[in-house]
Amino acid sequence: MAIYQGPVKGFEEVEFAKPPIDLDRGVTGKKSWMHPEIGIVYAYKDDPGVYFNEHGTEVSEQVARLAGHDVEANARIRYLRQKRKEFDKELEAEMARVTKQGGDLLVSRGGFSVMTLAHGRCAVTDLDGQWITPNPLTREEAFKLLDKLSPVDPVAEGQDDVSE
Repeated sequence: MAIYQGPVKGFEEVEFAKPPIDLDRGVTGKKSWMHPEIGIVYAYKDDPGVYFNEHGTEVSEQVARLAGHDVEANARIRYLRQKRKEFDKELEAEMARVTKQGGDLLVSRGGFSVMTLAHGRCAVTDLDGQWITPNPLTREEAFKLLDKLSPVDPVAEGQDDVSE
């Protein structure tokens, strides 16, 4: 019985090449019995409308159609996903523009400011204009946060000191 003693001297460790098709990603492979010369044509589930051969090289829609893939449906899904991504990007930009633009300045104290936003919401910002919280707050919440960040100094406000 031979005991393994590690790698043999004079031989290097060999790294195997990564397979061209990632089977863990969710892939459909189809093969045409009418046209066996085209081999297996693969399509990833998360990237419809893009087809690959056994070697990982992209093939045309005609070859995918011969293999049995529903090219028209996958092209439609790809188009709708692209339009949805564009719409989501525009919507996020619009939301960022609407929520991050400051309205009227309500109060500023100790480097922090409370600004009004749409729908009766407020934002507490620092000196750089960056929001302190990730989401808009109600007016009461914003003033409560401002009081915690920069407490009111009664002497500076001209009020009597009531800490007797």
